[in-house]
Parts: sequence; C-alpha cells; structure tokens
Amino acid sequence: LEPTQSKICFASRGALWFTLKINGKSAHMAQFLEGNNAIYKSAFIALEMKKEWNKLVNKSKNHFYFKDYKMPIQFNLGVISGGEINSTLPAEIILEGAVGFLSNMQMNDIKEMLHSLIKRGIKNYEREFKLIDKQGYELTFNKLHNDPYEIKIDYNVKSLLVAHRKVYSQTLKLIGFPASCDARILVCRNKIPTVVFGPGDLALAHSNCEKIKLDEIIKAIEMLYHFLVGRHN
Repeated sequence: LEPTQSKICFASRGALWFTLKINGKSAHMAQFLEGNNAIYKSAFIALEMKKEWNKLVNKSKNHFYFKDYKMPIQFNLGVISGGEINSTLPAEIILEGAVGFLSNMQMNDIKEMLHSLIKRGIKNYEREFKLIDKQGYELTFNKLHNDPYEIKIDYNVKSLLVAHRKVYSQTLKLIGFPASCDARILVCRNKIPTVVFGPGDLALAHSNCEKIKLDEIIKAIEMLYHFLVGRHN
C-alpha cells in the first residue's frame, strides 16, 4: 500500500542514495587562485549531474510501464552543507542526493555513472579557473539501495483489475510507481508478484501537508475487499 491515487502499479523504480564530499582548499577570497573553492566545484559537478539526468530520462522514456511519465526517473540533490564565512573559500562541501532509476539499469551502472560525471565536473572546474584540483572528492553509498522491479500480468493481477473496475468504474492504464518502496523485497528477494496500490497523492508524501482523504481510504478498502472475496467465489 502506497499513495498511488488509487491506481494499480505493476512496477516500481529503484533508488540509490549517495553522499558526496567535495574537498577544497581554504583561502581568503582576495587570493582565490591560491585556494580551491569547494562550492564552485560543486556547481560544476551539479551541471554535469543535470546533463546526465537528461540522458537517463531520454533512455527511459519509452519504458513500458513508465512511458506516460514526463520524468520517469529522478536525479535529486536534497542536502548541501559546508562553508564557514562569506569572504573565505570553503574547504569542504557535502552533498546528499538520490537517483531514481528503472529496470533498464543496474545499481552498479548508476554508481559508475556518478563517479564519471563528478570527474567531468571537476575537469570543467579546472578548465574554467585554470588550476589543477588536487583535493578531489569522496563518494559513498552507505544509505538506501533499492532495486527496481516489474511484474507480468497474471491471473491474480487480472482479479485485482476486476475488483478495481467494480469500485472505480474506470479502465486502468498499465503503469509503474514512480518511487521506490518495500514491494521490491517481495518481488526481488522472494519472487512474489506484487503490485503497488493505495489512496493518497505521492506529491504530498513526506511533505509538511501530507494527508489522505478518509473517503479515498474507504474506497481502497472496498476495492481490496472485492479482490479478496471475489477470488474465492
């Protein structure tokens, strides 16, 4: 159960969280070229991330379950920290981000891609300021490692579609869930066909206005009831 606006999703994207420590060299702003500004370097890296994001979107836009999404995969920078004073070059910046990807890519592909684009960003930074970056970066993946998945339409899923039509009176599109969730554990580890379904809007999830309407919850319960009872009648 996830907030899918009561649509049934037959696939789910994966998610890889990362922490990027960008090393610089502190110096007074009056001696800019004597130091190494980690914030400026991070900006060049972020530009390369955006370019790679565009490539991944184009690569994934025709995916069977995600073709109706304008942005089927995500590349997000969610946390940035570093710096001490306005007139000093920061010696360290830490970026925390996440990549959402589909089943046409592997986890290791994403990791290699991140290393590659970071190096390109640093090269562009060196070229712009005519310096050699000796401080480098540290990239770690010590948080979320969620694989994507997709399932085939079988008897159980068809029964679910029948129950959905009874309650919602609409024809469903075959779509995927554009976020990562625990359904992957059932599919990837235990080979159990699993769909994602539930009331509520994903756009509100984890926000300061997260909510689900009670009548949507009741309808979702009714749909699940028809599915469970209908399969045994």
